[in-house]
Amino acid sequence: MKNLARKKFRPLLSAFVDGELAANKRVLVERHLASSKESTDEVADMRTLSTWLCTAMEEAANQENWSTFADEVLSGLPPEKLPFFQRLKIRLSELFTYQRNWVLAVGTAVGCVALSLFMWTRPAEPVGYASPHLSIQTVTAKAGSSLKTIVTQTESGDAVVWVVEETKAQEEAPPGVAEEKAPAFESRPHGAGAL
Repeated sequence: MKNLARKKFRPLLSAFVDGELAANKRVLVERHLASSKESTDEVADMRTLSTWLCTAMEEAANQENWSTFADEVLSGLPPEKLPFFQRLKIRLSELFTYQRNWVLAVGTAVGCVALSLFMWTRPAEPVGYASPHLSIQTVTAKAGSSLKTIVTQTESGDAVVWVVEETKAQEEAPPGVAEEKAPAFESRPHGAGAL
């Protein structure tokens, strides 16, 4: 039968050897090691392997020529201070590379605020053809009538269009005297229109 405790603690052994476990987990692993010979042997093997690797790495590092290392690193560094626009370009590229989510979030927020301001500051009531104060009527002239269009403007800037019948009697009559005649056109309301 397999040891269930070993199955639970085996993933923690490498971190235990490297000293990466928190104090409470380290105590639990040490208790397990006191009761499990297999885990104790595995920890010993890991420590031996770690020692061999460190020794091999140190020997490889000692064979390298490190005399020019500092000069090579320093020669690859940029000058003390770059010009402003180069620094700005680097900063923006880093911003869009490493903090893309923040940039998108800020851009979305600014767009929402701009759209809200636009919607809030636009006129509440439509003007022109969409104005609810505009009334459109269809006018049909009778045959043989002579019509004249008069356009006036109110103080508020609204335009009023009049269609009147022009007769010779009105032209010849003195001012202030007008003949009564039946209108030469019929007017039918067409409903509120969109101007």
